[in-house]
Amino acid sequence: MNIFLLISIPAILIWTVLTNSEYKWTSFVPPALTGLLIAILTCFIKEFFIFYSHIATTNFPAYFAYLAARDSILPLLALYLAFTLLSKDEKDYKIESIVPLALSFYSIYIPYFVLTGKEPQAMFLSVIKPILFISLSFIASVALKNINRFMTDRNTALSILSIFFFILALLLPSLIEALWYYKLIAASWIFSSIIYAGAAMALIVITRIQHKS
Repeated sequence: MNIFLLISIPAILIWTVLTNSEYKWTSFVPPALTGLLIAILTCFIKEFFIFYSHIATTNFPAYFAYLAARDSILPLLALYLAFTLLSKDEKDYKIESIVPLALSFYSIYIPYFVLTGKEPQAMFLSVIKPILFISLSFIASVALKNINRFMTDRNTALSILSIFFFILALLLPSLIEALWYYKLIAASWIFSSIIYAGAAMALIVITRIQHKS
């Protein structure tokens, strides 16, 4: 199972970069390297300078909030902010770069926290979690494209709706993991994982069709 954990995200990253019809694969080297270097730096600092280890209690909301902050909200916001400051390219390219930026980061970040955690052999962490964060990368990219488009068109209602879905996309992987960790109705996290990954797959297909048309 650890093999899937280690190769799934890099494999999807390579596929995404090579099959993108909007930009050449070389265009995504800077965001991929940025994500990779930030992930290595983050894990290095955590391993050698930060010795705090969160202990999950019976407080479900607190553990969910901890996971959301550690795995999705803070990393993605920091990544996009760093790349936006470093890159002088157009906004469309920056948004298109979110997937390689996030996937390169998560290809190091997710395996690090899983393998150094208390349950490195758990199937959820080794298989389902990588799939959820691959899905998050694509869903977040599409959501940000819609936010940018609707704000440009000054469509307030659809902008707010897109922001809502973006926030929901950020929170769902951590909510699903918290449900799994506390063993709160197996069907809840299983079906949620399937729906979340299925939504990402549908968005990938729709986006690729739109690019070809």
